[in-house]
Amino acid sequence: MRFLQIRDIHFDMCRAFLILLMIIDHVFRRFYIHGYNTNITVVNLIGFVFLAAITSTAVNIPKIGTAGKEIIFKILFRSLKLFFLFIISNFFILILFPKRAIMLADYNVFDILLLILLGTRQDLIAFDVLVPISVVMLFSFLPVYYIRKLFLNILILIIVFLLILIIETNNFLNYYGIKLILSGIIGCSSARILILFDWSKVLVTTKKISSLVIVISLTFIYFLISSVLLGHSGIYYSKLIIFTFILLTICYSLSNLLNLHRFVIINYFSNIFSNFMLFSYMFHLLIVNVLILFFNLNRFNLFYSILIVLFVFLITFFSSLGLKKVCLKFQMISKIYNFVFK
Repeated sequence: MRFLQIRDIHFDMCRAFLILLMIIDHVFRRFYIHGYNTNITVVNLIGFVFLAAITSTAVNIPKIGTAGKEIIFKILFRSLKLFFLFIISNFFILILFPKRAIMLADYNVFDILLLILLGTRQDLIAFDVLVPISVVMLFSFLPVYYIRKLFLNILILIIVFLLILIIETNNFLNYYGIKLILSGIIGCSSARILILFDWSKVLVTTKKISSLVIVISLTFIYFLISSVLLGHSGIYYSKLIIFTFILLTICYSLSNLLNLHRFVIINYFSNIFSNFMLFSYMFHLLIVNVLILFFNLNRFNLFYSILIVLFVFLITFFSSLGLKKVCLKFQMISKIYNFVFK
């Protein structure tokens, strides 16, 4: 068995974990009255782009033998679809917040495209993580179709990570959007490397070295407390990229080690959020933006912020669950959903 050649319940657990983390982050960043560490925001974004890149690359690699170059057109269509979804969603947000539209009117078309790509005005643009994912999709056909050698993909990983370090240390092209795109490229090459292994053996080995997983987890916690969450530095994204990769590795390993899918509730939430990850991301962010219309920003204490998290989490979950049931019942709606979100 190769990586992601069949549905991976542990990978699904990572995807669902990111959705939960995103909901917590978006609620606390907007409604919590006290200071909030935005490092979690960056971890969410890197993780979301990274997993999307891994999924796109790993899922399409086995199709080379049957689909051939048609894969390139499929990936291109998927990339354009995500960008148009981003545009349409932002039009809706501009209707909710007309002040954003007034501020954007001061920019010409080229400047708007530039700030979207670079991520320089996140206060004006919503669903911005869709843009780097769309760009990374365009790159993913290279490791899928052309860059197949292990050595070349390892070289790309090293070069891209060093490039992020250079960008940050020299403050050259040091933009949020560019660094997320580079994080996604790391995900594409990682998928090409991971798919070379017999993944069933990797899962067995992980269970055999359970003590090592625990040690790594404790090391990660120390790393979290001692460096990542103590503030920003010149080398910021580079540090959080490593942090995110460790976090997702621990999440995957613990899911395998503890068989988290055997817990019915955890498995149910994981299944829904992983299957409807893009919808869950967009829907919960829409709910948060609607709540902003009714509540002042940064005015709630810890207790009420947690209540808002629970509210957004549950309404997102049940909306995704309802969508799943509707798609199973009505084939036309299922086709529309697959066209828009798959």
